[in-house]
Amino acid sequence: MAHVRSVRITRLTQAFLLSALFLPLHVLAQSPDADAEAIKAEIARLDSIWLNAYVTNDVSAVRRILADDFVGQIVGTIQDKDGVLAGVGSSQGLLGMPLDHRVINLYGDVAVVHARRRRVELVDGVRQESPFAYTDVYRYRDGQWLGITGQSATIDP
Repeated sequence: MAHVRSVRITRLTQAFLLSALFLPLHVLAQSPDADAEAIKAEIARLDSIWLNAYVTNDVSAVRRILADDFVGQIVGTIQDKDGVLAGVGSSQGLLGMPLDHRVINLYGDVAVVHARRRRVELVDGVRQESPFAYTDVYRYRDGQWLGITGQSATIDP
């Protein structure tokens, strides 16, 4: 009897192992869409951190997000990473940059953000809103998404 019991445990163990083996295949079959959504969520998070850093003067956050070779066109001025960091550190009177619209597209190890926000600030004690549009490009390098270029422009309300 003990021998039969051992065979049953072995068969039960085999059944469990086989089901565990096929479970990851099922998960992998669904992963491209799940991965794409997770990547888009991460890019949206980085995008929000970057723009909100202008409000909080959080230079260290932007330093982590931008690639060392970043070059972008910020409202008509070509800036490298150091130029962007200087802008983040010196912004004053900025109350927020609420998001109006954002689209994120993925192209392998590249993500492109097209967005519209409003720059809300106090100018001489008066609240002003200035809409702007931007495109930021992120690339997956060394295990993380990094901003590699971007362009922003003010737009009519």
